[in-house]
Amino acid sequence: MWKVGSAILVFLLYASAPVALADGNANDPLAAAGQGKEVQQQYSPLIESRALAGDSNAQRIMGEIWDQGRGVPINHAKAFLWFQRSAMAGNSVAAFKLGEMYDTGEGVSANAVQSQIWYRKAADQGYAPAQRELGYLYEQGRKGLPLDPTQAAFWFEKAASHDDADAQYEMGLIYENGKGRPKNPSLALYWYLKAAGQGLARAQNNAGRLYHHGLGTAQNYAEARHWYQEAAKQGFALSQSGLGVLYEYGLGVPQDYTLAVSWYLKSAEQGNELGEYQLGLMYEKGLGIPQNDAEAAVWFTKASKKGYAPAQALLAQLFSRGLGVPLDLSRAISLYRLAAAQQNPLALKNLALFYYKGHGVPKSAIVAYALFNLSVTAEGGQDSDASRMREEVAKELTPKELNAAESLSQQLLSPHEFQSTLDRFTAGIAR
Repeated sequence: MWKVGSAILVFLLYASAPVALADGNANDPLAAAGQGKEVQQQYSPLIESRALAGDSNAQRIMGEIWDQGRGVPINHAKAFLWFQRSAMAGNSVAAFKLGEMYDTGEGVSANAVQSQIWYRKAADQGYAPAQRELGYLYEQGRKGLPLDPTQAAFWFEKAASHDDADAQYEMGLIYENGKGRPKNPSLALYWYLKAAGQGLARAQNNAGRLYHHGLGTAQNYAEARHWYQEAAKQGFALSQSGLGVLYEYGLGVPQDYTLAVSWYLKSAEQGNELGEYQLGLMYEKGLGIPQNDAEAAVWFTKASKKGYAPAQALLAQLFSRGLGVPLDLSRAISLYRLAAAQQNPLALKNLALFYYKGHGVPKSAIVAYALFNLSVTAEGGQDSDASRMREEVAKELTPKELNAAESLSQQLLSPHEFQSTLDRFTAGIAR
């Protein structure tokens, strides 16, 4: 899951207990912190004297000073002692920092139980980052806590109610995926928009995606473009790809292949597989850029190495035809199998044709039927070509063979068992 680095969290300076400070004293190093402002205090004798006098806010700041090396050499052990004194006095930020230090083993021996205890103390005091951290622990089943999506949602919602953008994003995911709460796309959009309004790029992207596809709301390409654009400004690669799609198909914007290529390229240059795949498609089709199968293969290869099935299927197609790459049936079959294991309809259909014709693989109408059947299912019954071929192959099978093909089709649904199942079945044919 996505998390905010602890280096940011420790800079959120506010005290759980009131600090006696002279209002408006510009020379007071604690004045800004006492007013709830984000500051990074350097070491000063005044802060230390207040900390020694029992000021929990000053004690926390001393912990941060030693932890970050602000005017002193970094010393996590000293930082731990100051955070401990502050936390024992009821400071929620210091309690959270203790949880982190027990978690990472900085300044103290790592201790999962103590880490959980201090995170919970801070969370019970209403400190949003600690509530969010408990959400992650329950979501992932870490630090001695059970895997519990319901408890994860409980703590994420508490943090989200305190305007914690990362927790609001997590609530969006929870409602979109139905883990810990019933699936509710409208509530997912609500929480994504909350976080997006605070500038969280991944939340802006997801809000754009829901508007793009009309999930939890009426389809609205203008809103999709707005939120994709906001995230793209921050360099968020998925949103750059999203903008490319809008411009490629003219969705809520004038159709512009050149702009589409520009956005796909920005995304691809960051190593995003969707951007790499889409850029490869533009080269293959010659849209907004000169047609170039070799360049298409370059970008499909990049996305394929990340396990992106549509790119694997199209790269396989290039190898099977010798377009932009040397003709290589063995490589094509290997790529088709990888994509087919993920139930990619194009890979399933083309691999089925290979088995039907015995093209580089043992000829088998049973395997062909099973793969055509999966292709039809993966396309939601909309691929008339795969459906027609399935029916043609079925005419060649005996009732017993048809039952075997249907059974094989079910076995091939598991992505982890696809390759071994296919190998076992075809090994018998080869003999």
